[in-house]
Formats: sequence, C-alpha cells, structure tokens
Amino acid sequence: MLSQILCRVRLTAVVAAAVVAALAVAGCSATSPASAAGSRSGTLTIGMLNQVQSLDPVDALPPVFDFPAYDPLIYQTAAGSYEPDLATSWGYVDSGHRAFRLSLRKNATFDDGAPLTAKAAAASMNRFLAAKGPARSYAGPAQKVVATGPDTIEIDYSSPMPYSYVVKSLTQNFNFGLIVGPKGTANPATLADSSDGIGEYKLDPSQTTLGTTYTYVPNPLYFNQSAIKYGKIALKVVPSASARLAAVESGQINWAFAMPVSDVAVGKSQGLHTALGGGQTWALVLENETSGPLSRLKVRQAIEYAIPRSGILKSVYAGYGTAGSSVVVPGGQGYSAVNGDPYPYNVTKAKQLLAAAGYPHGFTMSTLDFGLIDPNGVFAQAVASALANVGITVHLTVNSGGLAQVTSLVLSKAYQSIGYLHTAVAEPHPRHL
Repeated sequence: MLSQILCRVRLTAVVAAAVVAALAVAGCSATSPASAAGSRSGTLTIGMLNQVQSLDPVDALPPVFDFPAYDPLIYQTAAGSYEPDLATSWGYVDSGHRAFRLSLRKNATFDDGAPLTAKAAAASMNRFLAAKGPARSYAGPAQKVVATGPDTIEIDYSSPMPYSYVVKSLTQNFNFGLIVGPKGTANPATLADSSDGIGEYKLDPSQTTLGTTYTYVPNPLYFNQSAIKYGKIALKVVPSASARLAAVESGQINWAFAMPVSDVAVGKSQGLHTALGGGQTWALVLENETSGPLSRLKVRQAIEYAIPRSGILKSVYAGYGTAGSSVVVPGGQGYSAVNGDPYPYNVTKAKQLLAAAGYPHGFTMSTLDFGLIDPNGVFAQAVASALANVGITVHLTVNSGGLAQVTSLVLSKAYQSIGYLHTAVAEPHPRHL
C-alpha cells in the first residue's frame, strides 16, 4: 500500500532495515472450497487488513479488492512467473523499447456482455493514465495506448522501458492492466461500488456492504468457466490482526492476510495453515536533504550505521526475512552484490560521523509511521531506539488513519522521515487459494 503513496514523493536517502515475510493463516471449515476446479463448492471468505477507497481500478488500493472481477492483461502466478490472460502475447515492436504491443484474447466479454476489443482496452488504459490516480506511477512514462488492430494494442512510452518493468506493470498487482469495459469507462462514477470487468466473478451489490464486506459471485460470461472454483468469494474488512486470527480460529473466515509474523507460532499451535511470502521491505525514508541535519551526507551515513538491521529482524520479525542495507535483497530484480553491505552496524562509527558533521550531541528528527501496517509502531520504535543510542532523538507519530489521511500526511512534507513499507510481491489472488 505505502509504496503506491510514496512513489509520489521524492525518495531521497533510504535506510533499509529488514525485508520480512508476509504471513497468511488459513483454517479448514465447512465452507472451504472443494478440491476440484470448476465445482464451485462453498464460500471463500478472506479477512483483509483495510478497506478499499473505491472499486474503480484507477483508485483501488489495495487492488486485491478488484482481483475477483477484473482479469489483468498479464497474470502473475503465486510463484512470480507471468502467464497470458486478457493478453495472449506481447513484446516490443521497436529497437528503442518505447513501443510495447499486446495481442488480446478474442473470446472474452465484460460482465455486461460487451466484447473485449482493442478499442475498449485502449480506452480503459488511457483513462487510467489521464486520471492520475494513486497507482498512476505504476504505468511509468506511458504516454498513451492506441488500438493498432481489432485485437492489438500498443503502449507508447516517452523513454525506454525495461521489459521486466512493463510486463510487471500489466499484471493484477499494479492496476494499469486491469481492463474496464466500455460502459464503466464512459461512466466511471459507477465503478466506485460496482464492477465492469472480465473476471471469474462479479460483484454482487445485494450482498455487499461497502467498507465492511465485498461479495463476488460467479460470472456466467467468463471465458474459462472451469477456472471458477468457488460458489462465492467474500472479502471482509477486519483491521485488527488479533480479530482476524480469532475469526480464522472460529471458522468465520477461511484466510487472514497481512498477519504479524509473531502470530506464526500462535497459528500453528491452533492447527492452522500458515503461508509465508517474501517481499515486504521495511525502511526509513529520509525526506529532507535540502536543509537541517539530514542535508549532511555524514549524518545520513551515520543513520545507516546506527541501525541494527539483523537485530530488528530477529526481535521484531522473529527472524523471518533478510536484513540488508538495500531495498533490493539478494535474488530481487536490480540487486547488485558489488558493494556487499556498505553500512554494517557500527555505533562507534555512527557517532564519529555525527561529530564530524557538526552534531556531536545528536539532534531531533520527526518520523511518521503508519499504524495500519506497523501495529503499535513496533518497527518505528525499534529504529527510534537504535538512533537514540547515537544521540538522535526521534519524535514519532504513529498514524492509523485510512489511505486518504496517510496520503495527505505524506504529501504535507511535515515530517523529516517516514517509516516505509514496500510490497514487492503479488497481492493474494483467489486463484492462488
């Protein structure tokens, strides 16, 4: 969630603390789905951390609320690989990597009966670009999408784009590739509380209470009926992690996502299944490098040396993850092992750098942390404690408001630093379960 907000803010120095696993717990109950795909047996009920502001793919954060009703152009599997979905093939059609063409599926219709065409897909994607919603940055420097034939579209970029980035941006996790039908594109206000997509399911307004429960039923027009595994999918908003865990234990929900790693042992002791997925990078983003202490390179370096990444990983995240000085971990896209770990934990060196920068007694720094994803501010408090050891006093603000409030605070530039969570892997998709 936060990466979608922070990409609108100039990211300056980043102090990576730990990359931790994302935990889900699942229980078995009478409403569990049948094992055979296509039997549509039972209800899959998923406990979600927070509600979605709008079901319109332009604004839907997190996009998981749109997954049942909107197939992406390219589907990212639970293992991270890419498969054809609404697009059957894709690739660059120029040597400069600025023109990316996709061939569309020919037997797909939106849930209101309108056919998938290149014109419809281009209109949907151009609306996404023009709307400049919170997920707009995922499309990168895309300028426009044009229909180059009845079933082919081309994305034109203002600068060369890496193939891997473009493909990822068109998956279900990044909104740009979630295609809206002509009716919804022409009347986007209707998308806030209804669906107009091509997906295994479609939203059932009669069983949906916005902000609380979102219910999806099988889409009879979906092109692959055998892929519909459940009779119903319900996404229930349960902000409290303890309440989500209790709901799984009691059988009220089947899966609970975004659980603290501290609940792994609790879940296992209750006979629940646990699933760990990598990709959440916790970091401290230093916002102000133009004035004050953070404008000094040696101060920023001191902060790097002052944070015990391995210690935080062990004490806060029970050792589930990888500690490092980069937001990209070994095996991740863009990782380079050339410099190894340039900032190993070293309190003495941190104090020396602060003194050399003119702050032998430290200074005070304001930090914003988001309570919805950092319950009780445990990550931020661990960082604050570490910085206190070298003389830096952190004035911590833990805000547990919704997306709109968080966005406003980030854009206010009122804080010198921000506790930052970047999710680099796929959101939970019903096809994964």
